[in-house]
Amino acid sequence: MKIPTLLTVTLASCIASLACAQVPSIVAEAPSRDELQHRDVRVLEVSGTPYERGEMHGRALAAEVREIIGDFKRDLERDFGVDAETFITAFLETTNFMPAIEKWTPGLLDEVRGIADGAELPFEEVYVFQLADEIWSMGRWALREKCTAIAVSRRGDQPTIVAQNMDIPGFYQKYPTLLCVRRDDGPDTLVLTCPGLIGVNGMNSDAVAVACNTLLQLRPSLEGVPCLFVVRGVLERSNLADAQAWLERIPHAVGQNYTLGDPTGARAFECSAGGKQRFDPSGDGSFTYHTNHPLVSRDWHPDYLARCETQGRAPEDGLYACHRFESLTARVTDAATVTVESIQQALASRDDARGPISGDWTYGCTVFVLGEEPELLLAPGRADVYGFQRFGF
Repeated sequence: MKIPTLLTVTLASCIASLACAQVPSIVAEAPSRDELQHRDVRVLEVSGTPYERGEMHGRALAAEVREIIGDFKRDLERDFGVDAETFITAFLETTNFMPAIEKWTPGLLDEVRGIADGAELPFEEVYVFQLADEIWSMGRWALREKCTAIAVSRRGDQPTIVAQNMDIPGFYQKYPTLLCVRRDDGPDTLVLTCPGLIGVNGMNSDAVAVACNTLLQLRPSLEGVPCLFVVRGVLERSNLADAQAWLERIPHAVGQNYTLGDPTGARAFECSAGGKQRFDPSGDGSFTYHTNHPLVSRDWHPDYLARCETQGRAPEDGLYACHRFESLTARVTDAATVTVESIQQALASRDDARGPISGDWTYGCTVFVLGEEPELLLAPGRADVYGFQRFGF
């Protein structure tokens, strides 16, 4: 049985997948600081060649990797109505990301191979496990509400801050993990991940940080660099200028907003197969924020345009309003009001009548403080439930 290939999925099958439904949340009063729960975060340090780093990851977390990838495969079967092996084979035949990955992020495919060998899993399964955003966009297009980002550029004694609620499906969230990658050929990196993934956001020892928000309304490419490989590629750069230049040069596999920062400032870029455009709500580069609807790019996904036409909506307006973006717009009005504390409060918020920012799919709330000694403040789950823990190099 064959699955639908890129851009040929009918509207009916999109609706049938139910993947575009927003997850309902119950607005609740945030607990006091003393009531916040503690949850252990595993820090896994890896070193050596890319393959050796991956093998250390896979071997150390083998049971967890196998468990989560098993859940991932069952999720594919529920979404697509075929067994996971059939889906993975068809997806690999339809897409061709590996040449771009090898060209623009050399070594990362070897890291994935190492994870697979260390966990004693087929490479194809572990590789496709890295491609959730690409699957959502290309396998069966649908909207997914995930991730809220805020950043503020350096001001006086306050360093640049890049922050994000990383919102991902529940089966990923069992084992909060930080991957510390020690490198001989570049900066060390500290990335939020789950067992088996190369990382979802992070910072490096040169105080470069990256956060990302999926923008599935934008046009994908069968041959671009997938999102998680872009994240790790950014973290191989030594400063914001180099990271921006690299981000603007590479081909992108899927619509995504990337928020970049270093001690000099922060910037956000909406990227897709046909464009890279900066989003600057402040007008002067002093702050930025983003959720899951394109705000400057008009490089639309054909299936999204068809969906908008069916519903009689302009693509710029979206299929529905994003309450998280509306809440951020009301909260973040001046760089002078954006501090570590105000960002933590915003990302923990569930008191807005429009809906919560801190959602039931929040795997981690990450606040990267990019001073002379970069540090990560991490709440391993909803920040209104879990306390922030401090990590650095």
